[in-house]
Amino acid sequence: MLKSLRSLRLVCLGKPLPLFRTMIALIRPVLMSFLNSDKVKRLIVDMLRKLAEQSDNTVDDQAVDFIERGLFGEK
Repeated sequence: MLKSLRSLRLVCLGKPLPLFRTMIALIRPVLMSFLNSDKVKRLIVDMLRKLAEQSDNTVDDQAVDFIERGLFGEK
């Protein structure tokens, strides 16, 4: 199976793309549509907020608030 995966190639402008680029080319549209969902955006904001809580300053907290307002509107 690994040998058959290595032989999997997409062709771009007549040049074969390596396996990694082939996989990214196939997966990217799915990931981009997934990232546009509100649930994924909320997950990312929640993860950023958790990281911001671990710091000693408030600048990152304000940055997360700014991002949240930009994605979801005013609280």
